[in-house]
Amino acid sequence: MEIKNDKLQHALQYGYQLDFGTVIEKSFDQFKKTWATGGVAILLIFIVIGLFTAGAMGMLIGFSSLTNPVLLAEIDFSEYELVSLILYAIILAFASGISSPMNAGLIQLIHEAKIGNALSLGVVFQHYKSSKFKDLFIAGLIIGSVNSLISVLLQYYGAESFSGIFSYLVSYFTFLFTPIILFNNKNGVDAISDSIQLVLKQPWVILGLLIVAILFILLGLFAICIGIIFTSVFYYCVVYQIYDAIAPVEEKNWIEEIGSDSL
Repeated sequence: MEIKNDKLQHALQYGYQLDFGTVIEKSFDQFKKTWATGGVAILLIFIVIGLFTAGAMGMLIGFSSLTNPVLLAEIDFSEYELVSLILYAIILAFASGISSPMNAGLIQLIHEAKIGNALSLGVVFQHYKSSKFKDLFIAGLIIGSVNSLISVLLQYYGAESFSGIFSYLVSYFTFLFTPIILFNNKNGVDAISDSIQLVLKQPWVILGLLIVAILFILLGLFAICIGIIFTSVFYYCVVYQIYDAIAPVEEKNWIEEIGSDSL
């Protein structure tokens, strides 16, 4: 079924308003409903990305070196062959693509909580078999490729500080691509473009909301560090509420879309 995206197009053309307090309040409401299930899902995402990262690092510096924290802390990308670094970046990009449907599942989990449906871990993995998989994977792969390749090249040429800044900027301007794909008939490239345009219309309010989300996530460090896995769910709640404020999700269309994907 086709999902109408008139509200999104209106926001892209004419702009939109975000109420800072309302977004945070609704995010906390959804966090209270989803932190447990979402936390388990995020743990699985961390494991997947960690395995890909460890594999990439192992190919670059040798798997035996992965147990040496001193070597890992002092790694100098300029000492390695450029071809090896590009291969390293490609593996990280693939990790971004393969984990993208799980990130989408977390957004869906929050939507399910909003409309009062039962929550389960299976919701998080649903988009590996839905019609949205291709676009989610492609968008994640594109963003991961740009992010990892440019960051690795900057580090290779000795511009480590710019590498971090670039990664943050990419994440900042593209963070809405997931709900755009989920709730609209948008392909991966268009979703990335729309995300950039939406962020540029309210950059400071969105930046403030994301900073609050990050600060809340860091509170998890006080719970024997593992708490950060569960507080990370709040970030996804903020992402969902920002999008829902920009282009309110039509519940009927969303439920029917899920049903059609399962056929």
